[in-house]
Amino acid sequence: MYGAIFGDIVGSSYEFRETEKTKLFRLFTEESRFTDDTVMSLAVAKALIEAGPSGDEKTVKERLVDNLVNFGRSFPDAGYGKMFKAWFMGENHEPYGSFGNGSAMRVSAAGWLFDSVERTREVARWTAEVTHNDPEAVKGAEAVATVIFLARNDWNNATIQHYIQREFGYELTRSIEDLRKDYEGDATCANTVPQAIRAFLEAEDFEDAIRGAVSLGGDTDTLACMAGSMAEAKFEIPEEFKEEVRDRITPNMGKLLLDYENIVQKLEERRDVLLQIHNFSAEHSKELLMPVLNALDIRMKAGCLFFMPVELPEEETAKLQEKFPKGSVIPLARDLHPQRRSIATNDGKRWLAAFTSVSEGNKRDAETYYVGEPIGFTLQACMQIADCAGVVINAWGERFFFTREMIEIFLSKKEPEVQDDQAER
Repeated sequence: MYGAIFGDIVGSSYEFRETEKTKLFRLFTEESRFTDDTVMSLAVAKALIEAGPSGDEKTVKERLVDNLVNFGRSFPDAGYGKMFKAWFMGENHEPYGSFGNGSAMRVSAAGWLFDSVERTREVARWTAEVTHNDPEAVKGAEAVATVIFLARNDWNNATIQHYIQREFGYELTRSIEDLRKDYEGDATCANTVPQAIRAFLEAEDFEDAIRGAVSLGGDTDTLACMAGSMAEAKFEIPEEFKEEVRDRITPNMGKLLLDYENIVQKLEERRDVLLQIHNFSAEHSKELLMPVLNALDIRMKAGCLFFMPVELPEEETAKLQEKFPKGSVIPLARDLHPQRRSIATNDGKRWLAAFTSVSEGNKRDAETYYVGEPIGFTLQACMQIADCAGVVINAWGERFFFTREMIEIFLSKKEPEVQDDQAER
């Protein structure tokens, strides 16, 4: 949420101003302030928290309408469009067919609160439909929430771009530098969401995403709000930027932001495989095993990858070194024949080696190549190898031996038994 609010505040000074299109601008001016983007982002976050993770469409939409109306009336001069202000100030709270970007600017919480891309997209649609029920506005909200979900689940930029282009039909190949030449911004989803996604995709860090979005001109607060919400899922936000946000919003907003961030942190800890393995390593118990498996299940359903160290023929390795340094992920190609590496333990068993990140694999061996495999694919592959004892996750650090028996139970969704010899291998 910090990313969305920070982008809104920075962009507020430059909204529809005739200024030079450049990344070289002051982040904060005397006119920097939060706008309707911040107000409605917090309203949606509060609504989704109240509805709960499994809230049905009726419940979610009821909470959305109540919070959008209440927040709007509490901050009536935050810079809303005429139609939306009439909606929350009036008595008729039916959707009014807007195709504006108000749906996409407020959706960021949907990208963080759910464990699957399907649920994320579903709830994102609902957040739009209570007001902005035009297909373009619904698509814009869904796309922004989807990018957030994919980015926080470690999908790389190329894969995110491919997914968004395929699922939503956005053209995302033009660079920000090229877009600046002829971009004439407005407040529609169709003419702001793809541009904000592009600013995220080519950003080098969080600040660069904000600067890229604002440099386009036009509806800069909303462009930067959307770009910032997506960039937060990939990059760390400097603490001084968070302090700027806290200093520029009201105390009640700050309390809601803190409550929301605490909820997200707890959800992220539940999804954190490394953290759960660390806890399990200290005490091998069923109570601590289940969080490991739950985290793996969440990551598997989110389309996350294991990074598998591989061996290749010498001639293929020599060819790869021309483009890819050792210790990096290689693309799969017809002319490559990678073989997954296995690790032998003291009891003579062999385990497929899998890492939650390349950096985990490179802790001991930075001279290998990796391929990224969906978690479920790796587990299924292990079950097809007769002499494979299982998968060892993060073998060079705090490791977890995912035994063949445990994998079989995991894939069948039964409750596993704790293996007493985890620490001895």
